[in-house]
Amino acid sequence: MKALQQLLKTGKWTKNGKSPRIQEIRDFVTNFDWSDTQEDQEYFAGHLLGSLHALKKTKFTFGNLETGNGLHEFRRSLRWILMKARVLNGGIQFNPEMACTPGNFYETLLTKPIANSKYSKLETDPSGEYTCKISQCLFLSIVDVVEEIGVIKDKIEKLHNNSKSDKVPEEFKSRLKRFMNHLWNMTLLAI
Repeated sequence: MKALQQLLKTGKWTKNGKSPRIQEIRDFVTNFDWSDTQEDQEYFAGHLLGSLHALKKTKFTFGNLETGNGLHEFRRSLRWILMKARVLNGGIQFNPEMACTPGNFYETLLTKPIANSKYSKLETDPSGEYTCKISQCLFLSIVDVVEEIGVIKDKIEKLHNNSKSDKVPEEFKSRLKRFMNHLWNMTLLAI
């Protein structure tokens, strides 16, 4: 507590029961030249596209669960892309012209239980004025791959029986590489 009190005083967060630092923050937030909605949406869309490109450039080995760029890191990276898209309050939405429709190679995604989960939904922007439109197939593909990798991860952990082994058995590596190639093909459709 003494260290915290000292930190608050030296950082000018508190002085005689008042907080000059809080007022500085309020002034900054009030007077900051915020970008408009369109600029925000363009920034976030570019950021997500950059995340997909960075993911593609990463050399995933799938030889390990945790160590290096293994299975867990691949899954985490995909999940972050999904989370970023979902928290933009409608800044990213499905493009109806790129829907997973009957006859589309990816229409089977719509029949999977994951298609109805909360992780497969994006918020809608009531105005629809500044949104980045993406392929529902791409988004569902990523959700599906995250789910499938989770199943594989659980199987591998069960095989290891909670041992300290970090190795991914060979029979799973080719399946994981197919998932990754599938995602890159879907990403190319979205770009």
